[in-house]
Amino acid sequence: MSSTLILLNLKAKSINSQTLFPRVDLLGVAISAITMSQALSAIDAWIREQQPRYVCVTPAHAVMDCHDNPALCAIYNASGMTTPDGMAVVWWLRWHGQPQVERAYGPDLMLAVCQRSLEMGWRHYFYGGTLDVAADLARTLKVRFPGLQVAGVYSPPFGPLSGEEDRSISAQIAARQADIVWAGLGAPRQELWMSEHRGRVGAPVLIGVGAAFDFLSGRKR
Repeated sequence: MSSTLILLNLKAKSINSQTLFPRVDLLGVAISAITMSQALSAIDAWIREQQPRYVCVTPAHAVMDCHDNPALCAIYNASGMTTPDGMAVVWWLRWHGQPQVERAYGPDLMLAVCQRSLEMGWRHYFYGGTLDVAADLARTLKVRFPGLQVAGVYSPPFGPLSGEEDRSISAQIAARQADIVWAGLGAPRQELWMSEHRGRVGAPVLIGVGAAFDFLSGRKR
């Protein structure tokens, strides 16, 4: 098998049948060769089956961070999906035999999931951002998607939490019974958080989207 191209079949059950999407090795990072529709189907499956998974949204600079940090790379490769965020990653995947691949840019993925959640009834929790960014984001999305169910918001302090504080916040998130927790902590902090908190915050899906909190809340253009 080529050292530059590894296909890993990951099973994700759609509503009617089992769907397989490959993962392609890019400098050691197994990138999911997906379309936006496949990403939504996978998220739907995890929620229906209550399978704890997290999603890493991955531009080229994140690939380089993983290349330099094997522990971080292992976190990306243990994800339910490691989506191609930047067009450079999309082009690389297409060049290596995956012509169907679409960009899963963090803000676009959030909007697509919110739109689908109106049909599916998914509940969202927004964890991250600075000051009141998470609350601003929730308000903005509820205006954009009338009927969007927001289970809660929390902007953690910049510094590290004590073990007791972390357990308390995790329990508070779990009590809100969200289907999806959006982590807007910035890379790689959000990936580390998702890896550590998968299965601990109640929600079956954690998605790290970084700057999407600032962009979609209107804080940044």
